[in-house]
Amino acid sequence: MPDLLRRSPLVTLAACLAVGALGTACTPDGGDDGEGAPVVLLDDTPGDEVDPAPPVDVPDPSEDPDPVEDPDPVEDPDPVEDPDPIEDPDPIDERTCAAAQDDFAAPGYARLRAGDGLEYFAAADPEARSTLVFVVTFEGEPTPGTHDLSAFDLETCTVCPYAFEDFQLEDGARSAVLLPTAGTLEITEAAGPDSTLRVELRGVVFEEAVVQQSGLGGLDVTFVEDGKLRCADGHTIEQTIPSPPAGVGESVRPFLLQNCETEEFVDVAEVLRETQGVWFVGTAGWCTACRQFLPPVFDLMGQTPPEQAQLMVVLGEDAVFQQSTLSYCRRYASHYGLDDARWFYVDHDGVGAFPSLFGALEVYTDAQGQFALPWNAIVTADDEATSYTYADRSGQNESLTDVLRDALGLPVE
Repeated sequence: MPDLLRRSPLVTLAACLAVGALGTACTPDGGDDGEGAPVVLLDDTPGDEVDPAPPVDVPDPSEDPDPVEDPDPVEDPDPVEDPDPIEDPDPIDERTCAAAQDDFAAPGYARLRAGDGLEYFAAADPEARSTLVFVVTFEGEPTPGTHDLSAFDLETCTVCPYAFEDFQLEDGARSAVLLPTAGTLEITEAAGPDSTLRVELRGVVFEEAVVQQSGLGGLDVTFVEDGKLRCADGHTIEQTIPSPPAGVGESVRPFLLQNCETEEFVDVAEVLRETQGVWFVGTAGWCTACRQFLPPVFDLMGQTPPEQAQLMVVLGEDAVFQQSTLSYCRRYASHYGLDDARWFYVDHDGVGAFPSLFGALEVYTDAQGQFALPWNAIVTADDEATSYTYADRSGQNESLTDVLRDALGLPVE
């Protein structure tokens, strides 16, 4: 065996790890012992031999490894059943309330007015000048019962619901008339004046129609194909039936008007206790005929003692057909050179002019349902009894001049 056996640094390091227990110094080349330090190698000195490492068992490649058992097969999940097909919903009939909202469930304004019968007026938007208006006219005194509107006849109905589209308050113009074609109207409670009227509309469909006078004096009604559609489903009317307005020669029930100067509501019945009569003049800011008519009236009444006669100028609308305010009323009075507005009163309920005045005094419209401004009426008092003595276009024999002179003693010709 040679005295020295040269080994690579890796082999030397492996040997050091094997004999580290003997305390032999082992330093790889380039270690901490300095440059060129000798590498101590093992020699064959007796007693210094190192037992070789025990052999590592290497498996015999000829032997097959124990077979790996196959995993249990995974069962296929149960098939998912196809869901039941969703049925298509029934088609909605576009000419029923199912296709339209309830346009009158909560109207912005509603009023029940007494005349020859009853008229219920409901506006969807009371602030708009163009609005949807729903009207039910009760011919005569309504009685409890159910009315089928699928066979509605405008000429023969005694309970007549209809609607106006884009209704204009100042002249009654509208873009469309709508008549009922389906649904029911049920009167559940009704009686005379000062009692309650209760009505419910169920599934009432209003469709656009053209209404014209026929050659025989009747009405021709033609429904517009794919025209406008409105609905009143579940709409309830619950209003106190007012007394009808007084006609000429009848007693006048008490009513209130708001004075433009004091802003207080004045009871006309109390005014009539202090004078022989009241001269009512209906006017509006847009009325040019009123501007010519009123100055002589102010001159006459300025010379008349209040216990002989009093003047109440009732302002229905301002110059642009809107509801008159108290401040506008005072400006309107000042245009006539008056010191104050004590003779002026406002009368508008947000939807129409003169509801208080014409609710107490019959207006006497013409054949087309219209009246003109200025409008004149005189109510006289005698021993606390009141009488509707004069009204324009009432058909009575006496003229306005006759009544002012003969009933109130005013110096007029």
